[in-house]
Amino acid sequence: MTFTAVLENIARSPITTKIGEKLTTAKSLSLSGLSRLGKGLISTHLCQQQAKPLLIVTATVEEATRWALQLQSMSWRVYL
Repeated sequence: MTFTAVLENIARSPITTKIGEKLTTAKSLSLSGLSRLGKGLISTHLCQQQAKPLLIVTATVEEATRWALQLQSMSWRVYL
């Protein structure tokens, strides 16, 4: 399953542009209040746009595994 069309729509979103601008000045960003899928899609777009790696820290191994599976479905190389 690919998320290409979804990522293209996210790329055109004004909020994504605003988040990207904030990331360039802050050097790090914490996304809260979104579902894991929403965070993953926005994070994927921002990292691809800026050609930077993505580090995700979770509280449990179970949550880390769910993140890993989601990012692998988006064609990320994941290290758990």
